[in-house]
Order: sequence, then structure tokens, then C-alpha cells
Amino acid sequence: KLEQTAIASPKGLADVQLGEVFMSYGLPDKAIAAAKRGLKKGGLPDTDDAWMLIGRGQIAKKNGAEARKAFSQVKGKDLGSIARLWTIYASKL
Repeated sequence: KLEQTAIASPKGLADVQLGEVFMSYGLPDKAIAAAKRGLKKGGLPDTDDAWMLIGRGQIAKKNGAEARKAFSQVKGKDLGSIARLWTIYASKL
């Protein structure tokens, strides 16, 4: 039901939140797909959370190059420093 609601929503926030749920259940592919869908829909108060989720999903898949690409999209000051740390970790994969 949560997935259907997120997909039906015209704005992307529900998709990104659903992606966090998928990530918490160890489903990085579904988490990445949901976050990308949320970015595509738009209407997000901030895209940094979605990009962080995509990056973490790629880390879980041991895909360092894709993780670094996602983390490079994080622009905010707060999450930017965390994204830089994740980027260092991703470069070791």
C-alpha cells in the first residue's frame, strides 16, 4: 500500500521516503529506483536526501563509482560534509 501511494503521488517526497524504507530492509535496488523516481517527479523540498539515498544504495551494492556520482550531487552545507565522507569511503570500493 505504501508503495502504491508513493507511486500515485504527483510529488516525489513520498518516493524518497519509500526509498528510505526499502533501504532499511536491505533492498538497495528498490531504494535507488524510488529515490530516482522522486527526483524525476520533483516537488522535493531538498534533493540532497534523495541523492544521499542513491549514494548509500550504490555503496550497499559495492558500486563505488556510481555512489561517488550520487554524492557529488549533494549541494547543501549540512549533508555536503557527510557526502564528502561517504565519497572517501566509496573510493575504497
